Amino acid sequence: MKKITSENFAFIVLLVIGAASRLVVHDWNFTAIMAASYVFAILFKDSKTKALMLPVLAMLLSDFFISLNAPKFFHSTMAFVYLGVGLALVPVFANRKALDKSLPRIAAILAGSSVFFLVSNLGVWLMDGMYPMTGSGLIKCYTMAIPFFQNQLAADIVLTPLLLFVMKRVLAHFFREENYAFTFFKS
Repeated sequence: MKKITSENFAFIVLLVIGAASRLVVHDWNFTAIMAASYVFAILFKDSKTKALMLPVLAMLLSDFFISLNAPKFFHSTMAFVYLGVGLALVPVFANRKALDKSLPRIAAILAGSSVFFLVSNLGVWLMDGMYPMTGSGLIKCYTMAIPFFQNQLAADIVLTPLLLFVMKRVLAHFFREENYAFTFFKS
């Protein structure tokens, strides 16, 4: 019998949710990519590598499908976006012991969303040529990105607790044993 662990099950489910959220019609930046990543990092505190892989793989998967209707797969700010989704987890990793409480969890999510905003929009300023390479150009770039940031914050604040609630219930239902493994395939 092959068994799947609760960690691998959660990883796959959250990966699919995160990637799919970019493929449905949504307001700019209102997706579950970071919420899914935060939930995984909160539930599986010792799995930093998988927590970092989750948003990157969700982005790659969804970018692949988005690129089927786009002129090209790679874009000028892609490295900054991917770096931003990875670095957004740093506040969650830094607060590991406090993440069982709501206030530190919210603070980590807000900090993570802010890190993503700063890194990804630095990439827009540096790579897109939309803004002059001056201090005022950088400020204008960040100012113009505020509506995207508001949507991202709303998504992260709404979807993280929702996904956390659902994943805890699903994992409790399917993974009752102490080792959190259940038979997925029979040999």
